[in-house]
Amino acid sequence: MNDEYIRIGTGKSTRVMEYDKLKRVVLTPEKIRLEAKFGKGIVFIPDGDYDIVRNYILCRIPGTTEVIKEGP
Repeated sequence: MNDEYIRIGTGKSTRVMEYDKLKRVVLTPEKIRLEAKFGKGIVFIPDGDYDIVRNYILCRIPGTTEVIKEGP
């Protein structure tokens, strides 16, 4: 993980999403969906690491980013 961006995807489909350009973060019990003006991506998280990854991302997004919680 990086302080300025997160990499989404694998292989040739890998791309970078910068935290300061995110418009919306959707939190579900299994994954985190990131949405920017020009794209979106899903962060799949290994078992046991969800809280760490969620907090890491939430600490780096701007205050204007909408955070939505889905599910229980």
